[in-house]
Amino acid sequence: MFSCIITAGGSGNRFDKHRKKQFYTIDNKPILNITIDNFYHLDEINEIIISLPADEYENISASLIDIYSNKVKCVVGGINRQASVLNALNICNDSNKYVLIQDAVRPFINRDDLKQMMSMMKDNHAVIPANKVKNTLKKVNANKIIETIDREDLIEVYTPQIFDLKMIKDFHHNVKDSKLVFTDDASIFEYFKETVIWYETKDINIKITTKEDMRYAEYIWHEMEIKCTE
Repeated sequence: MFSCIITAGGSGNRFDKHRKKQFYTIDNKPILNITIDNFYHLDEINEIIISLPADEYENISASLIDIYSNKVKCVVGGINRQASVLNALNICNDSNKYVLIQDAVRPFINRDDLKQMMSMMKDNHAVIPANKVKNTLKKVNANKIIETIDREDLIEVYTPQIFDLKMIKDFHHNVKDSKLVFTDDASIFEYFKETVIWYETKDINIKITTKEDMRYAEYIWHEMEIKCTE
């Protein structure tokens, strides 16, 4: 069985200092809830643990548990994403073999991809979704281009990332008191020289970071609704 962690503890100051992006709504539905829905009805997932900002924990956790009473648990987020994931890992059901770790603000998950990645965990300890880099990449110094990067062996990585639960929990604890900061959980696996397998996704699961991203997310949502009614 799978645990699922959704990181929703960020402050989102780049987006809106008055309202956190994970709680913005599309057609009156919070982005966080859209993300939860991707996992809630999967029988293989028996718990969903959501890290929340401390200042909104009481109200948001009560609302989520009311809506998703069967599976959802909440935990206060840490000082950064890495700490928030560890807080959630600490209350995962240890009898589960695997854990999915998902960003709250990546709400558009391809269900077929998700099922395929979960199946791949039978033979692997870590599987992450990604796409080959399509655009030309250049290294810069201030406003000057230093070099063009060979993109042949580069991928762009998304979530959910899936791991052996015991391994990723142990690795997070091992780096807890260090000054190391990892931008995603796969990086922690790589740090300990463990193999991470990447799966080429059918869709690009955008991360909502700016107001422009929000407008694009609304467009995607409405396109999905049109397809569902056709």
